[in-house]
Amino acid sequence: MKNHFCLVLHSHIPYVRKAGVWPFGEEWLLEGMLETYVPFIEAFRRIRDRSQKASSSAAAAVTVGITPVLAEQLDDDYFKARFVEYADDRIRRAGEDAARFSRSRQTHLEELARLYERTFKERLEQFKKIGGDIIGEFATLAKSGVIELITSSATHAYLPLLSLDSSIRAQIKTGIESHARLFGEAPAGFWLPECAYRPAYLETTPTGGKRTRKALDDFLRKEGMQYFFVDTHAVEGGATSVYSDASAEVVKPANGSSALKVYRTRSGVKVLVRNREAGRLVWSSEMGYPGDGAYREFHKKDSVSGLQYWRITSKKTDIGAKETYDPVAAVNITRSHATHFKKVIRDIFRHYGDSAFPKAVVAPYDSELYGHWWHEGIDWLEAALGEISSSEVAVSSVSSYLSCVKETSPVDLPETSWGDGGGHYVWLNRETEWMWRIIHECERRMEEILSTGHRRGASKNSGRGLYERALSQAAREKLLLESSDWEFLVTTRQAREYAEKRFLSHYNRFTAIAAMLEKDEISDEDSRTLAASCDADRIFPDINPDNFSTRRR
Repeated sequence: MKNHFCLVLHSHIPYVRKAGVWPFGEEWLLEGMLETYVPFIEAFRRIRDRSQKASSSAAAAVTVGITPVLAEQLDDDYFKARFVEYADDRIRRAGEDAARFSRSRQTHLEELARLYERTFKERLEQFKKIGGDIIGEFATLAKSGVIELITSSATHAYLPLLSLDSSIRAQIKTGIESHARLFGEAPAGFWLPECAYRPAYLETTPTGGKRTRKALDDFLRKEGMQYFFVDTHAVEGGATSVYSDASAEVVKPANGSSALKVYRTRSGVKVLVRNREAGRLVWSSEMGYPGDGAYREFHKKDSVSGLQYWRITSKKTDIGAKETYDPVAAVNITRSHATHFKKVIRDIFRHYGDSAFPKAVVAPYDSELYGHWWHEGIDWLEAALGEISSSEVAVSSVSSYLSCVKETSPVDLPETSWGDGGGHYVWLNRETEWMWRIIHECERRMEEILSTGHRRGASKNSGRGLYERALSQAAREKLLLESSDWEFLVTTRQAREYAEKRFLSHYNRFTAIAAMLEKDEISDEDSRTLAASCDADRIFPDINPDNFSTRRR
């Protein structure tokens, strides 16, 4: 029985349009386009071409998740124009570096700068050749079968901590609708942001009564989603936390034992489990491939251009003592690591032994690791997929693998995430509690507006059209407020001040628009405030405010 390797690439950048450039803001997306998304298109094309020449059993397919908030930005003409400016600037910087290194007779650095200059030019040319349509190219690749596209919640919200079912439904439905509009078809799979899952539970209402909160997979099932992912400990045992910064006891779900199996929840949605060993070889700071001394150092940058000319050298080497990067040596190491990875994947299956069901190593990674954080990552990934495809293991999309699975095991999953400790701490702790109080306030306010607003919406001075426009913008601001990125950046202190500022900007815009909607009239000043909000946060053009209502289905 054929075993399967399911590579899952999770692509996500928060909403950064007109919200700062450097060091935090638009450059996050522009870097991702230049270093990850455009080169991935070329890599997937090469994989497709090789697969078409090979036998069907050797064809490779990858599962690619693109969050709706990222997809909307990649499809935005504003960012298409900004990318050309950004790439031209990188080309200029590399050329000026080459001239500077030539004057100082630093031959190797000059060659590196010329390599960067050629690479940036090639990627800009690739971008122009596809008319800047990265989304369209991914859709074409999906139609060819080399990738399977999946979606996520609209703005990568941390779903278990949202207080109202209407908010969860809105995040999921808006995300699926955005995906279908941009890519031309509905997805089969769903990426729960941060692999954060919450089962059904009994909640105490403000009046002291009891009500059942549905499990997250119930929402997915109702929207037609066939599968989602959890971290390893969700089936093999791990720490969970329940709305606090203290980890609960280690638990093991019913019937959970092996990450190589497919499970199903009580609602019938299938669950795929992240493989610990495959993840560790990439993510571990001690044994992960990206830490090899031959690979390019991410953190040391040229003081003039900001480009990177040094290699990691060793984990213990001070940043000032890093040695010059050698791209040829680095490529040779990627091949070595690809061969090693194939052996590890093969050994995982052999260790498990024969079984009556097809097994899979499910390997989810952040897309932006490849090419951006790990400069050689796309080369390694392409080589690894080639190595695995030539073995007894099939490189399969998730849906292709699931089509081979005749039976699935039932499982009751615990409350879980792939954050530190396996619970909610990264997103809910003493430094972020205030953010959740605001989110929950806005959830309640949105429900109240929708429950009473249609009686106000066509007042004699405001008119239905203006009211609906304001309602749609309030929905956008609420979604953007709920992004899990803001709490993550606060907790990890990667960009704390920026995250807090962005969070409060969406809160302030939401509350200003909510105040308009709660009045009988929308004034001229209100209209100007609304216009400014619409210009700043232009996303989800077909957003449906009905998705945010309290209706039961």
